[in-house]
Order: sequence, then structure tokens, then C-alpha cells
Amino acid sequence: MKAKTVAIVLVLSRDEQPSGATGLARRFVSAMPSDDGQVAVPWLDVDVETLGGERNVDFEQSMTAISIRHPPGVLGDVLWVSTLTFLDGGDAGSSLVLSSILGGPAFTRIWSYLVRTADAVTRALKPRCATLGGLLTSDNPAAVLRDEHVPRTFAPWTYVSLEGLGDDVVAGLRGLPDCTIREAANGVVIEAVEDVHSPPTQRFVDALAALPVVPRVTYKDLTFPVPPVR
Repeated sequence: MKAKTVAIVLVLSRDEQPSGATGLARRFVSAMPSDDGQVAVPWLDVDVETLGGERNVDFEQSMTAISIRHPPGVLGDVLWVSTLTFLDGGDAGSSLVLSSILGGPAFTRIWSYLVRTADAVTRALKPRCATLGGLLTSDNPAAVLRDEHVPRTFAPWTYVSLEGLGDDVVAGLRGLPDCTIREAANGVVIEAVEDVHSPPTQRFVDALAALPVVPRVTYKDLTFPVPPVR
């Protein structure tokens, strides 16, 4: 598998940001799971200062990112560092994006850790929606999120808060076929595939497109992009 940019994207509304982006970043990193007793930590001194400060203007204005070193046990002796970025989407909400360039034979183990990470930070921050998959061309919340806070594009791992959704949308999400659906935070996590190297079924893609939201929901895999349904 060629190296891919893989990201966890959390979209939060304005009222979910009382501590500002710096406080959200601290909560994000604190929630990341341990591996073999080791935890994720800021990598460089400047990253320690950013997370330890009251409010970091450069981070909150999306002018800088925080480098996060993952637990050493995930990849043995190989250093694995991701970047955590804040994107302000105005009234549409804001995003925290944890991105990595990944690939190689250890990808399955890495993916398993990223799923645990996505689960943990979703429980902690309770976003409007979240995805784990290939980094989209635009992760500005205004482009990712529709009014019903259902993501415009689903990924192999997708979380949707059910708060405020219409009964028909909730029923459609809970009824998606050929996937794993489980309760999480204020909504559901939908895992579209058992093997992240494989595409979802056409039934799943068709059911996404049939959700009662406008425009139609599409799907983007890590290695097998599915064209939008028109």
C-alpha cells in the first residue's frame, strides 16, 4: 500500500468551544489512548509550550500546528509523529485535524490504534461529526458539514451526533446496510468496511446516497474512492 495522508477530523460547533482551540487541543491529546503503558505527548518544546499555555494565538488562527508523538509501542522503535491543526469555520463550526502520512506493512496495526484514538477523542469532545480516513481536499467545516450535521462525505470510520436530527435521517443512518454501527458519545459510529484496504459494498454507497439530506452523501475510501452519486 502506498503512503497515504490519513486524518481524524472532528467538527465542533461554537458552543462546544468554551476553552478555545488551545483547550480543545489539550483535551484531544489527553484523551488519546495509551499503548503498552505509553501515551501520546507533544513532540518538541514549542509544542509543549503551545499545549501548556492559556491560549495560543497562532494555533487558534490556524497559523501553526502541534506535533504529537504517538506511543512508541505502536511502531516499535520507529518514531511516529502526527500534526494537530485547528481550522476555524466560522458559524459552521470548527475542526481539529490529526493527520499522518502512513503506509507500509505496519499499516493494519496503525489503523487499529487510530480507530481507538478516534473512538476516545469522540467520547471526550462529543463533536457534531467526525471521520477517520483519507484527508479530504478541504477539511474546512463549512465544506465538510451540512446543516443537519451529517458529513457530506463518509470515510471508513464516521461518527455522527444524532442530537437534533430528524427521525427520518436517524432511521436512515441506523439502517445503513453492510457496515458496523455502534453507539458512541451522542450518536453512532459507522464503520463502512471490515478491511480498510477494501471498498464498501455498492449497497452501502447507494444507501448513503439515499439518506434524506441534500446534497447526497458520498463516500471516500483510503485507496478506492467511490465517485459521487448524481
